[in-house]
Amino acid sequence: MKYLRLKPLLHFLVYPGKFFIRRDFPVFLFCLFISTSLWLIIRFSQPYELVISVPLKYTGMSKNLALVSYTDSVLKLKATLRGIQVVSYRYLSQPKAFDVNITTLRTRKVDALRHKAYLPVSQLLPDIVQQLGIHGQVSILEPDTLFFFLEKRMTRRLPVRADVVYQIPQGMMPADTIKVVPEWVEVTGPVSILDTLSHIYTSPANVGILSSDQTLRLELKRPVPHLPFVIKPSQVEVKLSVDKYMEAVAVVPVSLPDTSGCRLKLIPDKVKLHLVMPMRRYREFVPAACLVGVNCPPVEVQGMTTLPVHIIKLPSYVRCLEIEPPVVEFLILN
Repeated sequence: MKYLRLKPLLHFLVYPGKFFIRRDFPVFLFCLFISTSLWLIIRFSQPYELVISVPLKYTGMSKNLALVSYTDSVLKLKATLRGIQVVSYRYLSQPKAFDVNITTLRTRKVDALRHKAYLPVSQLLPDIVQQLGIHGQVSILEPDTLFFFLEKRMTRRLPVRADVVYQIPQGMMPADTIKVVPEWVEVTGPVSILDTLSHIYTSPANVGILSSDQTLRLELKRPVPHLPFVIKPSQVEVKLSVDKYMEAVAVVPVSLPDTSGCRLKLIPDKVKLHLVMPMRRYREFVPAACLVGVNCPPVEVQGMTTLPVHIIKLPSYVRCLEIEPPVVEFLILN
């Protein structure tokens, strides 16, 4: 009897194709589709509770105060959703950051520099629910109150530095330094942060291989990413220039330190600089723009007869490959 029960199973394993071409197989598929659809409809029509994390983004600045710190950056809500919404929030999309405008906050003075404020989340809940597009019951899990710390604000003019990465193909070189227009911008923010800044960066950009001149328009990066700052202008132009290079030789005198205690005679007193520069800048190059020199020999060193030559100044578009000779002899003059 057991053998007879196993016979259909063995027949399916040996000849699986015959099972799928049976006349009742399409009926089986249709019934399976109907039952699966009904099961999904029933499951998705039931309410589910889901915890949603909403990132917060703080914007705005009062007339005299700027935000310097806060207690929370994520708001957790408990929402009652249907099945399709649960799938959407859990697997398909993440909630966008909700903008919290702190311009109208009521603040309380802590000391001469600092202030503090608070904001009940219940005041923000209707706008958050509208942004999320939730049609159901929503309650706040944590936090129920947002706390802020502010301080006096100031405005400073800061130079801009370009955060740009690029590669130059073989046989080419930068035709000039990276140009930023405008070079200075006005930044408004908390006093304690702006006092520590010496410059401000552009947003990072990767150009790749730079084979021709390019001009980029980049946003300026906030000194502290999660705090609101006012930057005017908010964008700058970054100009990159590249050109084929050519070699040149410049004969320049070797200078001595400007001190009365260093009276030397150098042999030789001139050296050759083997240089490379962009072809477009060759006509404007003059050897007098290059400056090399030596340091005075230390008094405590005995038997020293030569001094190494080092570069003091070169045009921004010139690169030195070699100094010939790299050292010079010297005689001490009485």
